[in-house]
Amino acid sequence: VPNADFVAPPVLTTPAGVKSGSEVYFDVTYEPSQLGTCKGSLLISSPTGGEYVFPLEGVCVAPKFSGPHILKAGQRLTLPFKNIFRTTETFNYVI
Repeated sequence: VPNADFVAPPVLTTPAGVKSGSEVYFDVTYEPSQLGTCKGSLLISSPTGGEYVFPLEGVCVAPKFSGPHILKAGQRLTLPFKNIFRTTETFNYVI
């Protein structure tokens, strides 16, 4: 996978006994580092099966509004937030 936003195992080994034409599954994870569309490709090859190229596309959109959040006296609220960028960023908020 030539794009760092997509992560896949570096090697895929199929167990003995998998018949020709049987499906083998593995995970490709999209972890965005910017807003917008991100494209990459996945190359799978073997000396016997040849090469296959699969296009990959991920989309990262800006966060959407959430709330209202209603709190009772003394209650705590945890809001999840993730910095998708590859650098340390400062995010401001107002209460």
